[in-house]
This record gives sequence, C-alpha cells and structure tokens, in this order.
Amino acid sequence: MKNKLAKTTAIIGLALGSGVIGYAASNAFQDLDTIKANFNTVLQYGQTKSQRVSELESQLSNNILTQEQLKAEIEQIKSDKQKEIEAKQREIEQKQQEIATKQQEADSLRQQLSTVQNDKEQLEQRVSELRQYTDQKVGELGK
Repeated sequence: MKNKLAKTTAIIGLALGSGVIGYAASNAFQDLDTIKANFNTVLQYGQTKSQRVSELESQLSNNILTQEQLKAEIEQIKSDKQKEIEAKQREIEQKQQEIATKQQEADSLRQQLSTVQNDKEQLEQRVSELRQYTDQKVGELGK
C-alpha cells in the first residue's frame, strides 16, 4: 500500500509538475511572443526614424547645395555691382576732370574779357581825351 501510495503520489506529482511546467512553458512562450512583438515594434520605430533621418539628411544636403548656389549668386551680384560702381566712379572722375578743365578755360576767358574791357575803357578814355584835345585845338584855330 505504501508502494501504491508512493506510486500514486509520484503520478500526481508528475501530473501536477508537468502541468506547472506546461503552464510555465506556455507563459514563457507568451512572454517570448510579447518580447518579439515589442522588438518588432521597436525595430519598426527605429526603421521609421532611420528613414526620416535619411529624408532630413537629403533635405539638408539639398538645402546646403541651394545655399551654396545662392551664396555664389550673391557673390557674383556683389562683384558685378562693385564693377559697376568702379566704372561709375571712373566716369565721375573723368567728368570732374572735364569740369575742372572747363572751369580753367572759363577763368582764362573771364580774365581775357576783363583785360579787353580794361583796354577798351582805356582806349575810350584816350579817344575821349583826343576828342577834347581836337575840339580844343579846332576851337583855338577858329578864333
């Protein structure tokens, strides 16, 4: 009977033990499925973020290229404008030189005019003196 009881206890123990082991194994597999699902979710999230990073890097690269092109255009425009400014500056300097030359010519002509006017006044005064002298001598002859 002891033997039978031991066998029965052993069978019950094995049945319960295998049930517990089966339950634990099924829970372990459920946990593994949950872990796998979580891993897949994290992997998908990582892939999505990686794709977004790639898109942003591509946009950044395009923006850098566009920025470099714009900087080159700005530098070209600055260079063109600087050349235009220098050309206008040379033109202004040339015009100023022409104005200075014309001013010198005008000053010279004013001086010549002043000299001629002085000579004319002296000549008119001399003519007036000669007329008076002539009138005086003619008056003396007529007396």
